Amino acid sequence: MILSKKILGILRQIISINFFQFLIIKYFSRIFWKNKKKKLFRDYKCINFKDVIRKKKSDTVYIFGSGYSFNFLTNDEINNIKKNDVITFNWGHFQNKFEPLLHLSRRVGDWNSSYYDNSLISKKWQKGVTEYFELLKNNESYKKTILIMQWEAHARAIRYAVFNNLIEPNREIIPYETDYKNLFSINNNNLLAHKNSTMTSAINLAAKCGWKNIILTCINLDQGYFWLQKDKTTEIQEVKGNINKEHSSTKLGIKNTIIKIKYDLKKAKINLYRHRNSNGLEGLLDIEPNK
Repeated sequence: MILSKKILGILRQIISINFFQFLIIKYFSRIFWKNKKKKLFRDYKCINFKDVIRKKKSDTVYIFGSGYSFNFLTNDEINNIKKNDVITFNWGHFQNKFEPLLHLSRRVGDWNSSYYDNSLISKKWQKGVTEYFELLKNNESYKKTILIMQWEAHARAIRYAVFNNLIEPNREIIPYETDYKNLFSINNNNLLAHKNSTMTSAINLAAKCGWKNIILTCINLDQGYFWLQKDKTTEIQEVKGNINKEHSSTKLGIKNTIIKIKYDLKKAKINLYRHRNSNGLEGLLDIEPNK
């Protein structure tokens, strides 16, 4: 009994010390992150979601994935899409057929250094981030694109880009944090929901900026990426165990998530459609209506 009390006392001391250390680390981490956030707003032109509403040219937005079917868009389809707004995300800026109003970046470069230097995860992620933003800066189709940027403590890729001046000073930026509590929200805050895929954040972004018709385009859950050969996948997908063409989000349950998001959007009187070339969404979403 005496021995048990001694052990219990020691455990209590250890727990109290560790908890105290945790509070100290948390406190100084907040101060450090607050100072870094000041640099973002000091050095870049930060705007908010309300500002995007004034820049829209239609009530319809096409959210582009990076699916291989991008290569098969017809001239008529391209011209029709150009009459509306476009959102791309992550590595979507490999394309140069459209001038997106918004580009959403989330944890880019964290896993693989780039999709075109045959390096795997870990040590070269900083090089990947540098290449990512160089590509964005040099793509003429993205000169006026607003960058929607994940801005929170664990988003190391974006932090690295900001603190190493990889983003042009005149670039308009909307910093956002992840809403882990909701699957969908149009509240006036800087949060974007995320589940299974960055595509879900892009959908939330479109709803938050006031588009009434959202078209998922070149979202291919069962095909490769448009800048690679048809039977190839990216290194990040190989790392996640997707040696063939199936996207990792499929395994994470993106189809069920899409169904739930569609229901929430409908209550907000927002339509969610799929473009004819979005594979893997059949039976979940209707094809966009003819205009």
